[in-house]
Amino acid sequence: MFAGVVCILLLWTVVESNVYTGFYPQYQPYRPPWPVPYQTPQYQPQPKPIIPERPPIPGSPQWKKMEFIKRYQASQRSRTSEVKFGPRSKAKISFEKIALLHHNVHRRLHQVRELTLDHKMSEKAARYAYKLAEEMRIAHSPWKDHQWQSENIAAGCKVSGPGLSAFEAVKYWYQTVCNHNWYSPQPNEKSRPFTNMIWKSSKKFGIGYASFRTKDKFNCTVVVARYSPEGSKGKEEDYKSNVIQGLFVPASCQYVNDRDKPEFVQPAIQNCKPSKDFHGQMVEKESSCTFSQLFSAFGASRRKGKLSFRVVL
Repeated sequence: MFAGVVCILLLWTVVESNVYTGFYPQYQPYRPPWPVPYQTPQYQPQPKPIIPERPPIPGSPQWKKMEFIKRYQASQRSRTSEVKFGPRSKAKISFEKIALLHHNVHRRLHQVRELTLDHKMSEKAARYAYKLAEEMRIAHSPWKDHQWQSENIAAGCKVSGPGLSAFEAVKYWYQTVCNHNWYSPQPNEKSRPFTNMIWKSSKKFGIGYASFRTKDKFNCTVVVARYSPEGSKGKEEDYKSNVIQGLFVPASCQYVNDRDKPEFVQPAIQNCKPSKDFHGQMVEKESSCTFSQLFSAFGASRRKGKLSFRVVL
């Protein structure tokens, strides 16, 4: 009797477990994977404390160096003489005539019509050159000041002789011919001074200059030239019809684009910081550089032995 009761209870337990197994999942304890994957800790840099710079002690080498730099920069930003400019009257001056002569020599080489001198344009160009010399900077004038006219600017400083002559200004503008693409002519900032000079549809020409002397005994000159009608504009077809190769031989540029030659022209300055190993330099059309920045960029200094520099714009 007792054995029969035990058998019935065991049978009921087995049946009950088989019935409810599908409804209630069996409990399975969580076992983490082994081995545990390594997680790289995230590095969070701590902000550095701001420590105010202490001013140099008067009389220390650092203080003397800073004072020298201040005096040197002040000598570049100031003049020792009044600004001289021309033309400033109705009479034509030799500077205009020499510049016109050399412009037309280059235009004959490219077989385009010669320019004629417009003295009123020269007077306006001279007044703008005077303004640049007074402010000791170089930058193109607003378009409203030279409507329908193209503009070239050159500046140079030397210890001996004039900062920039009419012949030198025309020479440096024309040297940008080596940046012109004769196979696919199109607007190019590096050759713009050249295309302004040779533009076939331009007929009138005016030029003016302004000169001054810095405290560091550099003679500086700013030259502004204007051409009418305006050139260096339009599409590829306009450049093909207005920039004529003529008798010019592009192979001659190998003598200009040589770093060992003083006529070498580097790419344009960006923010008044030229590249190294240069002799001449261009400045971007939309930029504005002070003479102090140019002196620093070119390293011009009597103490360093760099006694001249020039730029075209």
